[in-house]
Amino acid sequence: ISRFHLKNQITDEFPINQEDMLGTLLSFWFIPIKGMNKMGIVLSKNDSEKLAQHWANVGLLLGLNPDLYINSLLEASKAEVFIRNKEFKYSPQGSELLESLIKSLGEFSKSDPQLIRSLIAYFLDDKNVFNLKGNIPLFQKEILYNLGFKFKENFV
Repeated sequence: ISRFHLKNQITDEFPINQEDMLGTLLSFWFIPIKGMNKMGIVLSKNDSEKLAQHWANVGLLLGLNPDLYINSLLEASKAEVFIRNKEFKYSPQGSELLESLIKSLGEFSKSDPQLIRSLIAYFLDDKNVFNLKGNIPLFQKEILYNLGFKFKENFV
């Protein structure tokens, strides 16, 4: 009902979920930095902070609430953990979308779906990401070891 009234009052704009926007912005800069770090490509703190400030400004230009302005890696990490804990839950639609992604990546890259699952689990820091239906986790540490990936002791 509130969206109906809001839409009738503001006819030239569409309300955007601020948390979704923040998560999207983090996926453009913070999540790649985490992935690069896991691959041994480490940006300097200064470069990381500049990147954070750049994307925070992009967020403001796109309409992100200034209260959600993030300009440090620590703030980004806290926001990412908050969003992950709140939003990453099993749904049949999410599971179907994930399997479709794995199938498409496998066809495109000519890679074993197990490798793709392992990479997703590695970069998400979640060895149980595929344990959504109560299956035995599909994570295969050996596959990634053979590709030269390193692991935190507490990951597996």
